[in-house]
Amino acid sequence: MNYKKIMFTACTLVAQGTCGLALPGVAAAQEYPSKPIRFVVPFAAGGGTDALTRIIGQKLTESMGRPVVVDNRPGAAGAVGADVVAKAAPDGYTLIMILSSHVINPSLYKKLPYDTINDFSPVILVNAAPRILVINPAVPASNLKEFIAYGKANPGRMNYASGGRGTLAQLAAEMLNSFAGIKIVHLTYKGGGPLLVALLANEAQMTFGSPSTVLPYIKTGRLRGLGTTAARRSEMMPDVPTIHEAGIPGYEAVEWNAVLAPARTPKAIISRLNKEIQLVLDRPDIKKTLAELGNDGLGGTPEQCGSYLKSEMAKYAGIVKAAGILPE
Repeated sequence: MNYKKIMFTACTLVAQGTCGLALPGVAAAQEYPSKPIRFVVPFAAGGGTDALTRIIGQKLTESMGRPVVVDNRPGAAGAVGADVVAKAAPDGYTLIMILSSHVINPSLYKKLPYDTINDFSPVILVNAAPRILVINPAVPASNLKEFIAYGKANPGRMNYASGGRGTLAQLAAEMLNSFAGIKIVHLTYKGGGPLLVALLANEAQMTFGSPSTVLPYIKTGRLRGLGTTAARRSEMMPDVPTIHEAGIPGYEAVEWNAVLAPARTPKAIISRLNKEIQLVLDRPDIKKTLAELGNDGLGGTPEQCGSYLKSEMAKYAGIVKAAGILPE
């Protein structure tokens, strides 16, 4: 009996069987995409996340050869759209562009119809949009250290403005309260317009505003900028220090976007999407557009995206608890 021949034949059959098992997944990844891709935006049309998704979707349409269709599903701070994607088929044809509110919602709502982490497959971090801490010039402080000293000497006598419960402006301010050991009182306004009017009128003394909104007022001296909320200085505001370097180590509170797919989406498809979106983010014209909107492009691996989401969720859970914000 020729044992070598038998062993060779057996190994060949095993290899063929293994290849046969792998072929469907490989073929699916190689054929992807073979139809239009739905890109869910969990907010109304016309906002920043919607605009960003349409910019990236257009470039993906060009590079992947299939239409990328934006589907706006607003409601419940992004939870309505997230639920749609969590329940979609894990085949790479339904994606979502989440905002940082995605990882804040578990602390604000007692029950969500999906698991914030486990019902999604991370694809890529897209961008980060820092805020800037601005104060009314009536406050006797020219930098962050003086502002904190004034806050400690006058607990509860200053107000900060936000657009509502659970917004980044509120959580960034509560983080400042916690990290700096001060007490600034929350005032809520319906929209950026009324908020800005209140700040300019010194009804509220502080807010965390978007650079595009508050920079014109800083330049004219009607508001004073004390620090940005990102880990590094913004290209739009190179002369403004970060809050971290201005006196509060470890402080960071940015609004960010990321792309997710339903859980159990094949890794080969996730890898393809990650690669294609990274190529979009690396384009000079896209970098320029993001910078003009006050955003820093991010990118990175799916694993880095997943780790960042988990760390952000834990961070904001601690801030919400420390601020005494009760879930609905």
